[in-house]
Amino acid sequence: MKGLVTPSLVSSQWQGGVGYNNPVMPRNKSTVAFAPNEPEFGFVKRMMKRAGWFNTSKTRLRVSGYYLYENVADKVDYALFFKEFKLSDTFFSWFLVTELHVWMTLVRVMAEGKDGRFTRNVVVEAMWSDTATRAKKLGPVNPAGVKEQIHDLSQQFNAALLSYDEGLLGDDRVLAGAIWRRFFQREVDSPQGIERLVSYIRQQVKLLDALTREEVLLKPNIKWISLPNLPET
Repeated sequence: MKGLVTPSLVSSQWQGGVGYNNPVMPRNKSTVAFAPNEPEFGFVKRMMKRAGWFNTSKTRLRVSGYYLYENVADKVDYALFFKEFKLSDTFFSWFLVTELHVWMTLVRVMAEGKDGRFTRNVVVEAMWSDTATRAKKLGPVNPAGVKEQIHDLSQQFNAALLSYDEGLLGDDRVLAGAIWRRFFQREVDSPQGIERLVSYIRQQVKLLDALTREEVLLKPNIKWISLPNLPET
């Protein structure tokens, strides 16, 4: 897994260096404060209106997939995650938090069979669309560099899903290992942060499992729990 964290993503260009000849996604740029303009996902509402007219299942699922992603991008408290887990306010940190919550969303969606698999692909499509948009909003960019960085992130994302899946199916030690390698990038001051995130994931996945098919695929409305506090020892 160590090879998945490429220097081009977590060192030079993220620190404002010269990755890919030009700074692509400067580390000193914040994405938490960036809010896409209203038209960013305005087409979702237009698609919903079309779905009402044409009443096609695929159209409705596509709309739901984008709304499911919006439930991550708009509802997760990124600033709190940065603060509580001592993450730098950077594009890469934003992606790690997004990736974690998208993964938990996909775990629930995939339980819905064929429709779930279709919706999963739409959620991922929406995530990459948003990721590319945010990357371009950070300032002057090298388009070729952005494309290559997104490609690197995509490879890491696929590997992260497998690692998180293994952790979810295993015991807390396996999940903690996945979190340490990916979310904390093998760097953490205290194991309490990992333990806290393990508890958060277990509780959140349990809550998502309790959602009905309608609440997931037809009228998505995911509620993210508060970060749990560890019991005092």
